[in-house]
Amino acid sequence: MIKETFKQAVQNVLSNKVRTFLTMLGIIIGVMAVIVIVGLGNGMTNMMQDFYSDMGSDILSVNIMTASTRSVEVNDVYRIINEKPEYYKGLSPIASVGGDTLRVAGEKYRRTYISGVNEDYMTINNYKVAKGRGIQYTDLIDNKNICVIGDYVDRKIFGGNGLGSTLKVGASEYRIVGVLEGRSKPASQYEGGNDDVVLIPYTTLMSVNNTSSVSQYYVVLQDADHSDEAQEFLQSRLKKLVSKDDYVYVMSLSAAMKQMSSMINVMVGVLTAIAGISLLVGGIGIMNIMLVSVTERTREIGIRKALGAQESTILTQFVVEAGVTSALGGCLGIVLGYVVSAIINQILPYILTDITLNVTPSADAAAIAVGMVAGDPEARLQVIAHVTEADDPAIGDYLDRTEIRIDCPPTPRMLDIRLTGWTGDGHRAVVHVANNHTNIIYVERDGEVLLEKPHSDSAEDNLQDKGVLNVRDILTFAETVDVSRIEESVGRQLECNTAIAREGLRGDWGANIGSTLLLSGGDVETEARAWAAAGSDARMNGCEMPVVICSGSGNQGITASVPVWRYGVQTGRDRETILRAVCLSDLITIHQKTGIGRLSAYCGAVSAGVGAGCGIAWLRGADYEGICHTITNAAAMISGCICDGAKASCASKIAMGVETGILGYNMYLRGNSFQPGDGIVGRDVEETIRNVGILASQGMKETDRVILKIMTE
Repeated sequence: MIKETFKQAVQNVLSNKVRTFLTMLGIIIGVMAVIVIVGLGNGMTNMMQDFYSDMGSDILSVNIMTASTRSVEVNDVYRIINEKPEYYKGLSPIASVGGDTLRVAGEKYRRTYISGVNEDYMTINNYKVAKGRGIQYTDLIDNKNICVIGDYVDRKIFGGNGLGSTLKVGASEYRIVGVLEGRSKPASQYEGGNDDVVLIPYTTLMSVNNTSSVSQYYVVLQDADHSDEAQEFLQSRLKKLVSKDDYVYVMSLSAAMKQMSSMINVMVGVLTAIAGISLLVGGIGIMNIMLVSVTERTREIGIRKALGAQESTILTQFVVEAGVTSALGGCLGIVLGYVVSAIINQILPYILTDITLNVTPSADAAAIAVGMVAGDPEARLQVIAHVTEADDPAIGDYLDRTEIRIDCPPTPRMLDIRLTGWTGDGHRAVVHVANNHTNIIYVERDGEVLLEKPHSDSAEDNLQDKGVLNVRDILTFAETVDVSRIEESVGRQLECNTAIAREGLRGDWGANIGSTLLLSGGDVETEARAWAAAGSDARMNGCEMPVVICSGSGNQGITASVPVWRYGVQTGRDRETILRAVCLSDLITIHQKTGIGRLSAYCGAVSAGVGAGCGIAWLRGADYEGICHTITNAAAMISGCICDGAKASCASKIAMGVETGILGYNMYLRGNSFQPGDGIVGRDVEETIRNVGILASQGMKETDRVILKIMTE
């Protein structure tokens, strides 16, 4: 019965198609309007949530607009947040590019978001580096013309090969040093969404714009619970720096998100109510049409009653027809709603292009005196290598008549030493060394400048960019490289470094860490540690045998190679396998040191020890996953070991570094590994390595200064 009623209803509805369509039109428009309006509201809400939630609830947005001659400089903002370390964790200036657009090969890309930021911006916004590196502190200090691009820019403009390429913003060219991970979110605000970005060091943009101020900052809070106090303090302090007519606004992003969400909800509610009225009108229209239909079909109704049809049956027939009409209209409205929504999504990006919806020491003076009296300047770092006891009287005489002062200026440079000497007859000389041990940038004698070289605040300038390194590619290279290509370099490394290690075990050198370790046992892992330590024993205590360095350090060169070689020899591996394992160890060491820099208070033996652990792990059969866990576990355990100069104790740090590297792999084999969020451990091995780099290059700056102060006072 029901089936027949429904069939008859469909036939009646389709028998007058024009009237049926006009009847459904109100329903179609109403349903479509509701879907589009609710969809627009959801899109706006998602846009706000994507924008704010990526940065978290512990962020203050600071906007400063000055119309007067008074301005707020970046250093002013840094100084304010440093006044309240209990409130603030850090900040990132946001420098504007004005009206400049992105250009590549003459083509303009107007929708790409371009901004000047600092090294903390990507962390604040939860951006992760997929290829290359992020913006670093040295980039800011040196106003480098580099940039980091989003995943969309890399794919759309450069075909996935943007790393190392150049792009143009305004009249300036920037080299791409990093590519961000894609966020996999739809491009709802502009083409490419949050991945359509170009990030440039803010100091570079400020230099281009010839300004010392920016109008926007993101300030990271220590605790979101004290957001109100931190907000009030920052706003009050900033207002004191500008005129009363200037605009200073500090807002919590979490509060902004709630405010915007509330406004959007109100707007969507009003618009939905309006759309609902159209639905109501559509329903009334159906009622009217059905009334007309009943009037027109009086004859049909009479015949059916005469044939015995019940009134309830006839009523059911008309109700089902009205239901079918409404259902068809609703279905068509739904389809049309999604079609219109898709069309709007394609049009909006073209309409809303701007919416993204840093004394008179005795021991050091003696060392300087030795170098002045008996040193060989052509020997560079081995300047006092050939000093003998016969030189002692002359050295003593020099110290008696010369006052020497060592100063470490408070600059961003990791190595910055100014030496001043006075003789008894009134002569004075100044020598300034910066960034590396042999880089003399200034020489003065009796007020006359004899040498003045251009210099920067970075020790990393003019070094090969190693930002493309990653663990997976390093492992692939070590496993597949033609051994003949690495035989000369790695083979020479093994020849020299194992020779000095043998001398360290054979002779009496310093604290004799290597030979002491062998007394505790003769297993293969102990031997690996002992041989590495022995090489440093000899090197740090006067042995003149040559050493092949790794990442700028002889001790790192020993640590990265000797324990891997010894482990391979003791376990019967052939030379090719050992060469590949040492190659892996060297490259892992270099990869870790890239973010740390050449000069740091972070002990380089730690990085090399972790590298050696990876080389030994590979000899034991470790794959990519095993290598990653070895690095992560070892870095989590030993990061923080300080470097306080090349000396006898380096051997013990080397031994600990190698031991920790091996322990990291042994942990993995037993199913034990440190997890993301355990201290500096990141979500993957590359993030962990980046975290170590940040710890060493930024977190240990003050440690380095304190160490130098201790050593020079």
